[in-house]
Amino acid sequence: MTLVVALQASDGIVIGGDGRGSFGDPRGFMVISDVRKKVASLGHYCGMGISGPPDIGSALLKDVNELLMSQNASSVEDVMHIVREYVKAQYNDWFGQMPWDKRPVISLIICGYEPQAIPRIYMISSEYDWAPMLSDSGFHVMGLPLFPTYLVNRFYSSSANMHSIAALVEYIISETAGQDPKVGGPITIGIVTHELGYRELNQEEVSALHCKNEKHYTILSNYFRGISS
Repeated sequence: MTLVVALQASDGIVIGGDGRGSFGDPRGFMVISDVRKKVASLGHYCGMGISGPPDIGSALLKDVNELLMSQNASSVEDVMHIVREYVKAQYNDWFGQMPWDKRPVISLIICGYEPQAIPRIYMISSEYDWAPMLSDSGFHVMGLPLFPTYLVNRFYSSSANMHSIAALVEYIISETAGQDPKVGGPITIGIVTHELGYRELNQEEVSALHCKNEKHYTILSNYFRGISS
């Protein structure tokens, strides 16, 4: 399964995803792989998250960065439209003869900036024939949305800076992994700014966010247990 979260901050956009791939019936036996990378750059300027069968997703996007570079796409709307047309054509070529309910569901979150530093977070999905879905709430959650969306609504504020939002993204993914075994593995977090485009946090930075979140969780847990700090 997949969890990808994209949140708009006051000074950028943060997108993160877990690293777990699961295969089989979730009600019974599942094969789990924790080597899936679901968050990456689109060109130099945008971030992307993907959910769905990972090998199909990788094949679907294999040449998309070369296409974006050849068309000199920089704004998130241009990137979204180019990617949408490309993946829709590929997907229909591969699965056009299959009934809709038998086709694999592939979804993408695409985030970045328009000119004049306007942030945008889009989602496109084969389930809705790749229609662009522009967030009007500052976030998109993809994969297992119920519990993560609760956490977003509980803690998220678009006025927070990227560091705080990155910590929230790490917390949402880690907390969901503790609730659902279909989410887990290494967490990937990328940040997008209007000035510099996409940058991925290294594992030391992600680990530091996790340690900070654990410290705050311990303080809150001790408070509710009546333990003096």
